[in-house]
Amino acid sequence: MTSAPFFAFVAALANAVFFLPKVPEAAEPVAFLPGADKLGHILVFAFTTWAFSRLLCLEDSRALSWSPRAESGAHQRGNTRLETVFGVVKVRHLLVLIAVLLLWGAAIEVLQSFMPARSADVTDALADACGIALGVGALWIELALAQRSRTRRTAG
Repeated sequence: MTSAPFFAFVAALANAVFFLPKVPEAAEPVAFLPGADKLGHILVFAFTTWAFSRLLCLEDSRALSWSPRAESGAHQRGNTRLETVFGVVKVRHLLVLIAVLLLWGAAIEVLQSFMPARSADVTDALADACGIALGVGALWIELALAQRSRTRRTAG
């Protein structure tokens, strides 16, 4: 999981690059594809959720390891653990991350409503929420694939 801080940095950078042009002085981007703006919201929030969940929500950094490992028995005080067949996820951390990202998406839209030539768009906030769900799903898939790889190595 040594790459987790790097991915979190790239996700923060992607947020800045995607949302900074929304300042009032920026020209309205021309969509080369209908719905490209919504796709951008989904992808940026999915990547952000995935990257920060890898950094903040895994109890055992070896959960993403592609080699066999001993199961972690550590229990973190005050944080419910979701023990899955492929790792231990800090549920409270994941819920806080989801809440923060939902608030971030809503704040972007609220701030746009106060900018000249910009407006809040509920569908953008919904696209952000879809991206968050996609990012959590991507983490689960990654954990499952890592577990599958470890199982194959120990069985074979």
